[in-house]
Amino acid sequence: IAERGGYVDIEVSDDGGGLNAATTPSHERGFGILGMKERAQNLGGVLTVSNAADMRGVVVRAQLPIRPAPIDASMPVSNKATYEHRAAVA
Repeated sequence: IAERGGYVDIEVSDDGGGLNAATTPSHERGFGILGMKERAQNLGGVLTVSNAADMRGVVVRAQLPIRPAPIDASMPVSNKATYEHRAAVA
């Protein structure tokens, strides 16, 4: 975790099997990564998920503004609640 230019950078990694959509059964795929990306975007940030350089694990990186982006009226209700909670805590 690091603070840079009004943003907080977060990186989480593991040493598991990595990501491979070709070998993951469709019933095991969900919306978790997509949901995390949408939440980061709704806060004015960016989230990336990739395989580690050695293909042994996954790296999740988020860059989020220290002050969340203004609320967007088109944002899904569940994300508005997340935003409102973060804004109240900030």
